[in-house]
Amino acid sequence: TTISTASPAPFHTTEVIIPRIIVDEVKKKYFTLKGYCYNTEVSFSHSDSKSKQFAKMTLSAEVRADLERALEYLNTELTQMCLLAGAPTTSIGVYKDLGFLAGQMSADDFRHLFLLGRRSASKTTTECSEDLRGSTFAKSFEEANRCSIWVQAEEDMGRVSHNRIINEADPNKPRKIYFGVAPSRIDTL
Repeated sequence: TTISTASPAPFHTTEVIIPRIIVDEVKKKYFTLKGYCYNTEVSFSHSDSKSKQFAKMTLSAEVRADLERALEYLNTELTQMCLLAGAPTTSIGVYKDLGFLAGQMSADDFRHLFLLGRRSASKTTTECSEDLRGSTFAKSFEEANRCSIWVQAEEDMGRVSHNRIINEADPNKPRKIYFGVAPSRIDTL
């Protein structure tokens, strides 16, 4: 008897953030959307957001090309849903809180790159994303590349259940960076 030691095929995984304004529509069309994402697993995942202003979907596939096709399809559908719902846009015309995972960086690297100072612990926010308007780098990057940079606000990180915080943010946790742009452009940026 021969025992196979072949490892499973590597999976390519990514995330998509979705603005709250279209989440109900996405849930209504979930099985249709999922059906067009051939050979790709699509699921909602915890957004770990205290404000609940966005939702997060996770996609994974064995073949990168399948994942890329699924992302392009979802971008088209989600953009259309945002348009029909009148979702807010950024100053450069991309939908706010709609983005595709571009990568992550350490909290220190994030603060240095975007020149963000430490916030006071008493600051409250109604925004779920970092305000990067004061960052010269972010502003020039967004304008030059016609995309938005979305990073969850430190104050919004964590999970709330029944009006009780059950998972608090770690200020030293790596920061995930999402781009509001066609997924085919993410690797280039």
